[in-house]
Amino acid sequence: MADSTTAELAPAAPLRFFYHGGLPGRGEFVRMVLEDGGVAYVDLVRDEGLDGGEVRLACSAFSPRPVPLETARPFAPPFIELPDGTRISQTANLMLFVAESCGLAPEERVGARLPSPS
Repeated sequence: MADSTTAELAPAAPLRFFYHGGLPGRGEFVRMVLEDGGVAYVDLVRDEGLDGGEVRLACSAFSPRPVPLETARPFAPPFIELPDGTRISQTANLMLFVAESCGLAPEERVGARLPSPS
């Protein structure tokens, strides 16, 4: 499944993908990029049977009170967890991270990263 273009995202352990069960939406875009890039991942709800309550516990949107920055969690699904425990959230961030890491993003993107106005 992995080749030289997926080397960065072909760790010994697959990525862990968190999204709502039975709720198509933002998570589908991320799944498409993961699949097209040949990235090894585990969908914790679909593949591992993680329930909605467990996904909510991993998100700050469902936290009863603010949490310290050092224990901050993604606001809401979808998000991925890298083998080192780093979590990346927000659909556009996830898609860009995966696409750049496995060679799906073009090397030259017109206007992709414009400098901020001064």
